Order: sequence, then C-alpha cells, then structure tokens
Amino acid sequence: MMELITLAAANAIAKVAFDKFVEGGTGELGKKTTEGITKLIQKLGETVWQKAIKGKPQAEKVLTGAAQDSPEDVKKLKNYLNGLWKSDQAFEREVQTLVQEIHQVIQFEDCDAENVLNVFNGTGQQFNNKEIQPNASVQQGTITNNHNHYHGTNPN
Repeated sequence: MMELITLAAANAIAKVAFDKFVEGGTGELGKKTTEGITKLIQKLGETVWQKAIKGKPQAEKVLTGAAQDSPEDVKKLKNYLNGLWKSDQAFEREVQTLVQEIHQVIQFEDCDAENVLNVFNGTGQQFNNKEIQPNASVQQGTITNNHNHYHGTNPN
C-alpha cells in the first residue's frame, strides 16, 4: 500500500486527466518535463490520491498497476477517474484547473520565441530575448481592456 504517491503514480493520474481535459492529451504531457512541471504533476497526483484513491484498496492496486504501465490497469484507472469526475463536478473542476495550469506551463516552456508577452490576470510581462541577459529589456505593466471586441456583427 502506498503512503505517499510516487511520481510514476502521479504521472499515471496526469495522463488520464490530460486525455480528458486537453486536446492532444498525453502527447502534450510528454513534450517536456521540467522540475516545475514535475512539481505540478505531483500536486495533481496528490489531489486525486487524497480525494479518490487513498484508503480504497482496489483503487490503490489499480493505480500501482497503472504506474507500472499495465494497459489493463491504465484503462481501469481511466474509467474510475472519469466516472468520479462525471459524478462530482467540483472535483472535476479542481482537477481541470490543475491540468490547465500544467498545460499552460508546458505551452510556455515549449515557446521558442524571441519576444514573449505573458498575461496573467491583467498583469503583463514582456521578455525580449530567449534568455534573460544582464542588459535584456524586461517590461512589466498592467493591461486593461475597456473595449468590447466583436467578431462578426455587433450584438447590440
């Protein structure tokens, strides 16, 4: 029986969650694993472990098998978690939020642009240059949008 969730088990959970909530699913997850992404995957795994698996011997057994890439156990884990998410919308939203956070980090780290503008909750940071160098320009500020943008015809 697992007391703490292993990274392999967290990865098994993350793969199921990515297949459910992200277009491209586990292909996106497999792109690049950095320390930051690993910590987020561990957090996702811990959340699901605490809420849905810990203390349930059959679920723990399935997760152990899924962590070892047993196709049968991966399928059982997927069916189990998808069923839970379907019946518990708050849990589904919590997992979806964590998955989107991981996906956003993957997308950001996968970006190979010279000029990057990140906007989080109205605060923007612009990085000019792939690597921040001592004299590189970093601009920060607040972005406000007081305009309505319409695609097609104005609804009014």
